[in-house]
Amino acid sequence: MRAPSLKPLLLALPTLLLAGLIFAGCGGGGGGTATTGNNNGGGNNGGGGITISISPQAPRTVPGGQIFFQATVIGGGGVTWADDYGTITAQGSTTAKYTAPQQNLLDVVTATATNDATVSKSVVVGVVDATHIVVGGFVYQTASTTPEPGIVVQLFDSTGKQVASATSAADGSWSTVTPASAVSFSLQPASLINMQANAIFQYNNLGYTALSATCHAPLPHLSIGQAVVLPGGPIYVFPDATVPPPPDGCTQ
Repeated sequence: MRAPSLKPLLLALPTLLLAGLIFAGCGGGGGGTATTGNNNGGGNNGGGGITISISPQAPRTVPGGQIFFQATVIGGGGVTWADDYGTITAQGSTTAKYTAPQQNLLDVVTATATNDATVSKSVVVGVVDATHIVVGGFVYQTASTTPEPGIVVQLFDSTGKQVASATSAADGSWSTVTPASAVSFSLQPASLINMQANAIFQYNNLGYTALSATCHAPLPHLSIGQAVVLPGGPIYVFPDATVPPPPDGCTQ
């Protein structure tokens, strides 16, 4: 199954939120909670003196649920709205009604300034019911926001058995439904085309090698009814022309 696609979020993400922050209960009702790390929003703000903020900032709902969004624009004008998988309808120059898709995933709502299309703001929407867990994140090249599509992220349980996987989309995003037994992740070496031969990736400022069956990066504790963005930020991969960090995460 193709991994859900989220739009680029990470221009301002690595310091936004601490791990385990609970999504606000905004609409939908009756489902699980959703948690996020420091990937809960982003975009390009400040171009031409225009900035955008969106409320709610950490929305969650159940499949088919609804959320009303309000954008605040400093610098003049309104916004246009877009999302990946649900439906969003403008209710005015800065407000919109979002309806979630009928599946468990991470979706993204983006507001773009009408007076400057280079200025935008996005929020992650946790769409999850009370019986599932969704985990997602982003894959980028080195310490940048250049997305790296086609990277297979594999989730493992405590015995080293793979329990879920997802492939990064054109914008570098990925997400998957997973059992609560997932405790770590790595990347599929075969998917690391044009990457360093040692298949190093970095997560939460630590290096790991995808060639090792035991050198996995940790997942946060997972509970049924959560939608979780990796709390340590994006996964970084290293093209051949770059020098990767040592796999210091393998010894943690």
